[in-house]
Amino acid sequence: MTTACIYCGNPAEDVDHVPPACLFQRPLPGDLVTVPCCEECNRRFSLDDEYFRDSLALSTYEAAYPPELKTLHDAVRRSLMRKKFRPPARGILERSRDGWAQRQSSIAERVRLLPIDMKRIGRTAERVVHGLHFHHTGRVLPPGYGPRVVHGGRMPTVARLDLPFFERLFAPLGHAQWQSIGGRAFGYAFAPATDDPDATLWFLSFFGRLTFLAFTVPD
Repeated sequence: MTTACIYCGNPAEDVDHVPPACLFQRPLPGDLVTVPCCEECNRRFSLDDEYFRDSLALSTYEAAYPPELKTLHDAVRRSLMRKKFRPPARGILERSRDGWAQRQSSIAERVRLLPIDMKRIGRTAERVVHGLHFHHTGRVLPPGYGPRVVHGGRMPTVARLDLPFFERLFAPLGHAQWQSIGGRAFGYAFAPATDDPDATLWFLSFFGRLTFLAFTVPD
């Protein structure tokens, strides 16, 4: 096993939890993956991890399924009650506004629009792919291999001419084994390429509410 941080190559004095530990109830699930990580990367990741957790909790606050979501909702509720601590959720709520959106029907409903930074959310998904790649292959992703992620909610907006490309690209995932961590809190499938050990395809699902397609291929 490498003694270097899989993200930056510096000496690994710590471990990174994949996916982030803050998404799970204590005690942490026994199947939570850990990978070598330096303290600097771990501190930097923790800020994005909290933002990811709070964003997901606020955007699902009306949902009761899966039951594992209650862990997120309770964690954010406790952090908002701490007067001397400013969690990401507070900033998101302060910048939220009323608006209109389509939900279950085709009729627009009055909703509270949350200013979620999807680029920042995507950074956490990229790191999860990075960590899982190392977990499954024992290999650190070489420079230029991404990962690159596509938010599942954006797939319907892909230009019609690009759809055949995406369908061909991610077709191998249809035969991949589904794996889970922490029950229904997180699940994923991956498919390695036959001619490149670092080229992989991924599908990630967080609580069945937030999904990503991802791939690691050379530039």
